Amino acid sequence: MRIQEIVFQGLYEASSPVKIRAEKDVDSITLPHPLRAEQIQDILLSIFYPDRTPAKLAQEYRSGGMVACSFRFRGKPFRILRKGGPESLRLQSGEGGNFQDVAQGKNVESILKQSMGLPEFQVFWVLSLWRYDTSPSSNSKIDIDAFEPHVRDIVLRYRQARKIEAAEDRIKSLESRIAEKRRDLGKGMALEEKLGKAREKMREIEVSELSSEDVDLLQNSEFTFKEFQAQIDRLSREEEEERSRAFALLPTPFAKEPVFLVGLVVGLLSVAVSVAMSQTPWRAIALADSVGFGMCAYVLLNYYVGLERANVHQVRMESIKRRLNQVREERVALEERINHILIHARIDDAKDVGERVEKAQKLRKIIEQMEAQVQDLRRDPTYVKGKAEIDKLEKELEVARDAKPPSSPDMMSAYQLESDLDSLGIDAAAVAQEDTEDAKDDFDPLTNLVEVAKLTQEWQGGQIVEKTRRMWAKIASFLLGERFKDVDLTADGELKVGALGAEQLAMWAKTRPSEHQALMVALLVALQVNAPEFSSRGFFESIVVPDPGRWLTADQTKKINEVFASAARRTPVILLKEP
Repeated sequence: MRIQEIVFQGLYEASSPVKIRAEKDVDSITLPHPLRAEQIQDILLSIFYPDRTPAKLAQEYRSGGMVACSFRFRGKPFRILRKGGPESLRLQSGEGGNFQDVAQGKNVESILKQSMGLPEFQVFWVLSLWRYDTSPSSNSKIDIDAFEPHVRDIVLRYRQARKIEAAEDRIKSLESRIAEKRRDLGKGMALEEKLGKAREKMREIEVSELSSEDVDLLQNSEFTFKEFQAQIDRLSREEEEERSRAFALLPTPFAKEPVFLVGLVVGLLSVAVSVAMSQTPWRAIALADSVGFGMCAYVLLNYYVGLERANVHQVRMESIKRRLNQVREERVALEERINHILIHARIDDAKDVGERVEKAQKLRKIIEQMEAQVQDLRRDPTYVKGKAEIDKLEKELEVARDAKPPSSPDMMSAYQLESDLDSLGIDAAAVAQEDTEDAKDDFDPLTNLVEVAKLTQEWQGGQIVEKTRRMWAKIASFLLGERFKDVDLTADGELKVGALGAEQLAMWAKTRPSEHQALMVALLVALQVNAPEFSSRGFFESIVVPDPGRWLTADQTKKINEVFASAARRTPVILLKEP
C-alpha cells in the first residue's frame, strides 16, 4: 500500500481542511503551523489501526473531526474515511469520484490485513513510522491536563477507583487462597488458630507485670480503704468530743466575774481610806482590803484551774487532729499507688484483679496443653510446608492491605465513573493508562528492532538474514564511513560495530548521537526494503517520517536522501517537515 493523499479537518486545531499529498516517490512536505510530524503519523494509525488511536485524537474524532486517506494497492486506488469512532470507518475503491464501499467499521481492518497485506502493528510502528525507540503504549497515554477541570477530576477518580478495586481483588484473592490452605491443613490449622486466640486472650487478661505484693494490695484494696475510712470516722468523732469538752471546761474570763470586780473595788477603797485617814478612827476600815483582795484571789484561782483543765483536752484534740491528717495522707498515697498500678497494668477496676488472675492461671494451663499438641503437629513435614505457605500468603496479604490506596465513603465505583466518561465521549480504557517509570525502564529500542526483524521474517538462525545485514552495512558505511561496514545485532539486542568494545560503543553512542541515529536509520531502511522478499505476513510500502534533518547532520541528511531515492523503487518515502 502506497500513501497518496491525506485530507483532514477538525483534528489538531485544523478548523479548515488540511491536504498532504505525495507527488513523488520521495517527497518532502512542509506542514502548516502548528502541525507536527507525529500528529500526521497518529492520523495514519487512527485509520489503519483504529484500536491504536491515541486517546486525545479519539476524543477529537468524537467532537466532529474527520479524515480521508487515499492510497494505491497493486495500482488500484482506494481510500479510507473516518468521522467519529472506529465504527465510522469506511474502505472504498474506485476511480476519480466514483468510489464504492468495500467494508465498514471493524471489517475495514480485517480486509486490510487479509486482502491487502497490512502488517502487524509493531512492524508498521517501527518501519513505516520510525518509532523504534518509543513503546507503542506511550502513544495511547492521554494528556488529562487538556481536559476541563470537572472532566479531569472524573478521570483522576476513575484511576483511583481502579487502583482501589484492583487492590481489593488482590486482597480477596489472597484471603481466598489462605482459607483454602487452612482447610487443607484441617484440624491442625484450627488448633493453631485456637492457640493464637488463646494467646491473644492471655495478653488481655494476664497481669504478669505485677508483683505478688501488688496483686495482694489490689485484691485487698477495698478492705484497706474501709479500714482507713473507719479510722477517719473514729478520729473525727474523738476530735469533736475533745473539742466539746475543752469548750465546756473553758472558764469565764475573771474580768467578767462580779465577785472579782466587787472584791477589787472593796480592796482598793480600803487601801485608799487607810492612806487618806491614817490619823483618824476610820483607819480601821483598811482591814476590809483583806476581804476584797481575798475575793479577787479566789476568783483568779478558780479561773486558772479551769483553764488548765481545758488545756488538757485542747492538747488531746490537737494530737487527734495530727493523727487524722496522717491517716488521710496515707489513704491518698495508697490511692495514688493503686491508680499507678492499674494504669501500668492496663486494668480498669481493682476488683477485677482476683478474677483475672484466676482466669489467667486456668488459661495458661490450656495454652500449655495446646502448645504440646501443636508441637506434635509441627513434626509432620507436610503440615510444616503448608503452614509456611500460609505464613507467606499472610505476609503478602499484610503488604497488600498496607498498599491499598485510601478511599472515602463517597467514592464511586469504577463502573459508574466509566459510564460517566463514556457519556462525555472519552475512552475509559485510554485514560486508565498511566505513564509510569517502570514501563519506560522495561522498553529497549534494540530489542524492539529484533522483534520486528522476527515479524518480517528477516531474523533467522538467531541473527539478521545476511542480505538485510549486508544492505545495512552498505548504507551505514555510505553514511558514516568504512569502519561501519561491519555491523550486526545480537539476539539480546546488543549492537556490534567492527572492533569496538561494549564500553567504546556506549561512549560513541553517547558522544555522537547523530551517528548512532544514522546507523539506526540505515537498519530501518534495510529491513523495510527487504521485507517484501522475506515476509509472508504483509507489507506496507510507504515510509512516513519526520525530516531526517531533525536528528542528522547536513552531510548525513544529504546522503540519506540519496539512499531514499535509490530505495524509492520499492518503498516510497514521505518526509514531513515542520515549519
